[in-house]
Amino acid sequence: MSFWVRCRLVLFCLAWFAATTGCRQQAAAPANGTASASAEQSSDDQIGESSANPLREPVTSGEYFDAALAIEAAAASGDPQALANFFDMEAILQIAAHGLQDLPHIHDFTKGFRKGQGQEALNMGAQIARELGTEGSYQLVHLYKRRGRHIAQFRLVSVHGMNYHELYLQKNAQGQIVVVDMHIMLSGELLSQTLRRGILATAGSSNRSLLQKLMQSENEYVKHIDKILEFQAAVNENRPEQALVIYRELPETLRSDKTLLLVRIIAASRAEDWDDYAAAIDSFKQRYPDEAAVDLMSIDILLRDKKFDELHAAIDRIDKAVGGDPHLDAVRASVYFTDNDLGSAEKFALQAAADPKALPIAFWHLITIAMAAEDYEKTLKYLLQIEERFDLEFSDLTEIPDYAGFVKSPQYQTWLRRHDELPAGGQP
Repeated sequence: MSFWVRCRLVLFCLAWFAATTGCRQQAAAPANGTASASAEQSSDDQIGESSANPLREPVTSGEYFDAALAIEAAAASGDPQALANFFDMEAILQIAAHGLQDLPHIHDFTKGFRKGQGQEALNMGAQIARELGTEGSYQLVHLYKRRGRHIAQFRLVSVHGMNYHELYLQKNAQGQIVVVDMHIMLSGELLSQTLRRGILATAGSSNRSLLQKLMQSENEYVKHIDKILEFQAAVNENRPEQALVIYRELPETLRSDKTLLLVRIIAASRAEDWDDYAAAIDSFKQRYPDEAAVDLMSIDILLRDKKFDELHAAIDRIDKAVGGDPHLDAVRASVYFTDNDLGSAEKFALQAAADPKALPIAFWHLITIAMAAEDYEKTLKYLLQIEERFDLEFSDLTEIPDYAGFVKSPQYQTWLRRHDELPAGGQP
């Protein structure tokens, strides 16, 4: 594989991984200038562990708070470029390449990176926007200050599942607040760290003296870069079965690599190979027991196996890792509903719905729970609430089997009377 092909594939795979989501169950509804920063700054801050750090100072106003809300609005706009404009990929590259200026081809790599920034596949903001599609959300969960730096934590929810991003915010030379690095829960590390490994693999593969200085895991990564890129490309191109075959051909040191293990979990999930999915999660837990990513990825398999106690414990750990997220109450509600505990399911769905930034899923849970309990007064109440709050339009409920009981109730007649003047169309 040529150097240029390696460069482009590494960058594309990195962009893909940033927008990847896990925990598919949670997403299912029942019905420019350059900011300067150093590699030491990002890695020393350990952004992924910041939620539990006592040095964390909440920020609820000011220009950085306004910038975080602007990022949220850009994501909601549906315009990929609007979100991409907030990501200073040049700054992220500078952090990733810190101290590597003497590597062969490093200037070719950085040149190719800069050239590729205009392409959607190589800009994190554009990739996130693409993952969101028309039904996803990218919401600000927390903004805090740590060691003098502002970090905005976002929750990404799409049809594929959920992920958490922590965005490092900083002013560039023009005074604009931009993203200069990001921690991705499902990768368990900073984007600049992932990119740095890609730089070592592509620019360092032809340098024998560098290979001798690398740690064994880094050395193996460089030596097997073609196979690794083939593995990542197979996942990215929706060839998960082939990706798993390639993964098994890698040496043990690489099969134990955190990032590659996470990609293996994603591949097994997409292949719907649930035995391998469970085995991959167990392998990850043994090697990285403190990583929040594995809890996020475990939700689907624990729900399938009806391991409800373990499932609640995993959700609690995620909640603690992110410093609290009301949306996770909607996930808890879904778990309790599956466990036939309608009382607890309603309690947590109500808590999720009470959040001013609640997503529709919380109200869909309430509607589903009310219909399961044959409480059609509440069914009507929540239908009206979700309709008003999210400006929804409903189709004929008589054509939807899930609403059969409600349609036979007196409350359905009230629903019809309330909608004599409302336009028809849409799907609940």
